[in-house]
Amino acid sequence: MPIELSELMDLAMRRRPHLYVGELPRPVATYLDVNPGLVYLGREEFHHIASKHTEVRQEEVQHLFLMIKHGFYFKDPNRRNCTTVFWTMPDTKKPFLVGLKAANSGEVWVQTMYRITVKKAERKMRPELSLSKDEHPLARGC
Repeated sequence: MPIELSELMDLAMRRRPHLYVGELPRPVATYLDVNPGLVYLGREEFHHIASKHTEVRQEEVQHLFLMIKHGFYFKDPNRRNCTTVFWTMPDTKKPFLVGLKAANSGEVWVQTMYRITVKKAERKMRPELSLSKDEHPLARGC
């Protein structure tokens, strides 16, 4: 479900505490032990993205639902309740990383979102950590 600009503005203006951005693929939800695997973007995390990762435009944040639905998922080797999503913007070919964290309540929260270079992505996207059954994204240029 697309994220509307007005919804992001409500989040930025503190008129809503969070925003639903999608549902995890079943294998990823199973790995994180969450059911049904609903993913949310919180107000504080949105402000973190906007202030720390200023290269990320609001239009790109609106694509979070596509990143969640079609991204390539990798385990976080240091945190069992976290996963990393890699996705390339179809029109600009810019690669993005989205960090997700499963809460004890069963919800999943976006922790960060930023552009990443292919070189940095190569270091993070180790095949043994892949949760996606599709072809490894670096085989297709991220």
